[in-house]
Amino acid sequence: MKIKTKKTVWGVILLSTLFVAGCTADVPADVPADVPGEYTYRDLIGTWTDTQYGGTIVFEENTIDKPNMGGKFFHYIEDVVEKDDLAKLIKTKGDKINWDANGDNTYNDPIITPDDGFSRYRWYIHSDGYLYWCTESFGKASLDELNADTTNYPINTENPADSDCGIGKYSKYQKN
Repeated sequence: MKIKTKKTVWGVILLSTLFVAGCTADVPADVPADVPGEYTYRDLIGTWTDTQYGGTIVFEENTIDKPNMGGKFFHYIEDVVEKDDLAKLIKTKGDKINWDANGDNTYNDPIITPDDGFSRYRWYIHSDGYLYWCTESFGKASLDELNADTTNYPINTENPADSDCGIGKYSKYQKN
């Protein structure tokens, strides 16, 4: 009787181990191992202030409001069309912005046009409470064109302030 009980216990342990091992979720390769599920879009909701330039971003359930975008003193609102909390990506739709309307490369004369523009942003909330924000792709003509764009600026979770975001670093925001 003792031998039979021992075999049954070991069989249950073995089956339990195999079941648990088969139920683990795979994390996409571009998502740092320490962030899945840590924060979601809901944690972004509220007003955040850029620590370098003083501009603000207001996250709402279905919109991102930039009341003084880029220090250019114009108001820009985007509709959120997709949220991916695991990959820390947000896709939006809003009016297109031509940052260099007069062609002099000064970027001091933005013009907003009513044409749809689709954008993708990568975000990360660090353990220090700051939001790090990167525009990966901006002003695409359609969601399909945006999805076809393979631009990717993953965050360095150990030192987010040093993470590359195209021509600059990730922007750092503090929640108000």
